[in-house]
Amino acid sequence: MYKDLKISKILVGIDGSEFSLRALEFSKNLSRKYNSQIIAFTAFNIPDMYKIFEKKEEDYNTISIEKEIRKSKRLLSNISKKAIEEGINLKTIFYDTKLTPDLAIAEYAESEGVNHIVIGFRGRSFENILIGNIATSIVKISKCSVTIIK
Repeated sequence: MYKDLKISKILVGIDGSEFSLRALEFSKNLSRKYNSQIIAFTAFNIPDMYKIFEKKEEDYNTISIEKEIRKSKRLLSNISKKAIEEGINLKTIFYDTKLTPDLAIAEYAESEGVNHIVIGFRGRSFENILIGNIATSIVKISKCSVTIIK
């Protein structure tokens, strides 16, 4: 066990998948143990949305994008309300970006002094069908410790 282990800011990637919600619960436990702040982070990337809609064989249009944005923001709002009820120090970030989620997470984490990232093994994007590409990439590019939740 590390004596100097300090986890003051935990970034958890949220995309609405079962794995990301498991990662959130794990983050809450870490937060309680280390008295840390959690940043529930959604990277909304329009090019990735193409892949989701292609997979679902849905039309890709403005209405669909707006629906996904509302859905993501509603999820973050619900997460925030529940954290308040549980006494968890949590803030939510909806990050509209042209970066892929892995790059957005790593960039934001570094800029905000995050010292631990928790990410689900697989998410909602089409890329994640291939053994958690985003999670694997975050481990490679992140400058802080990373926990992957299965």
